[in-house]
Amino acid sequence: MQQPFQHEDILPSILYFGTPTALIGTLPPNASPSTKPNIGPMSSVFWLGNHCVLGLAAESYTTQNIILLTDHSSQRNGRMYHLPASSALAANVNAIARTTGTEVVPPGKIDRNYVYCGDKFALGSFTQLPSVHIAAPGIAECPIVMEAKLVQTIDLFNDTEMPGVIKCFEVKILNVRINPELRMEGQGKENYIEPDKWKPLIMMFSHFYSLQDGKLGTSRLAEIPEEKYRGLTDYGDGGPLERIGSADRLPRGEGR
Repeated sequence: MQQPFQHEDILPSILYFGTPTALIGTLPPNASPSTKPNIGPMSSVFWLGNHCVLGLAAESYTTQNIILLTDHSSQRNGRMYHLPASSALAANVNAIARTTGTEVVPPGKIDRNYVYCGDKFALGSFTQLPSVHIAAPGIAECPIVMEAKLVQTIDLFNDTEMPGVIKCFEVKILNVRINPELRMEGQGKENYIEPDKWKPLIMMFSHFYSLQDGKLGTSRLAEIPEEKYRGLTDYGDGGPLERIGSADRLPRGEGR
């Protein structure tokens, strides 16, 4: 049995204790056949039933696409791909980790040395997967592919001087496709995923991990000093948010 620990107060700049990495695929409204789909890597995600909650920076290209698509919800364009990344994709995700689909890179991302990328499929060595219900293509290298539609948007950080700097999106999963190798064996198990075969890519304090011992190489996001995220860490009146300069109050660049 674990013995009680001693505890000390700290003021961490990020609280990323470990969540799955997901890739969000979107197209802007009224996209032409030549428009390149965007891939937004992110890790603020959780699932309840057939709904999912995504936390994204308001300034990100993925966020702007989702918001703009709200007015086109009756069309195939008004939906998005949602793809949990497997640990085997660490290098692919890392390749696009510090890029944005916004041609004019937002100030918060300039500070963290993000660059514009107009074709993340090419940069990340991803293969487009034709969709079933939506316009944006999926990623063939992802063993699990989900199509989703937006249910509601919630502004976060409304109790700070940066209201709405982070958006929380509730989406409904429309369908799930998996690599057959992940399917659980046995009669009546065709709609079950075998947990022993699914190895999600975990983001923990900006580093990539899998369900195994050790780190999965070097993460480009981990090259960004944690203090760059200090602006979103408000521990109460007179806390860190009150003591830092406005230039440091920059949102995490999730959902590129």
